[in-house]
Amino acid sequence: MADGGRGGMGFRPDALHDAAQLVLAVMRAGMDSAHMTDHDPDQADAPNDETTSPADGRLALVAQLLAMRSELRDHPETWENADLESFLEALGAWIQDAPGAFAERGEVIPDPPGWDVLAQALQAARIYD
Repeated sequence: MADGGRGGMGFRPDALHDAAQLVLAVMRAGMDSAHMTDHDPDQADAPNDETTSPADGRLALVAQLLAMRSELRDHPETWENADLESFLEALGAWIQDAPGAFAERGEVIPDPPGWDVLAQALQAARIYD
């Protein structure tokens, strides 16, 4: 499809830049663990739970990435965007569209974004159209 399968909307070249900015923001925030939290809308007003550390979100992301790699290797048919080019295009498109997706759920993207936002973006990029 000439528009990258995006239903005629087309892929903005700067969407990949937006994706890179999200990744950089998460990485920068990860360097300052006081700012790196996983976003849980059900816990928005709850006090900080000392049993959940910023490293938990990072380790969960690593586990997710390893699982995604295994899934891609063992079941590539479950991935709409199984090659790097289409995956990165879908990742950029999802990040571009993320404010609307969060708004539909009555949420906003955390600032700075946490490991969980990056995890959502990576998971969505597998199949995002």
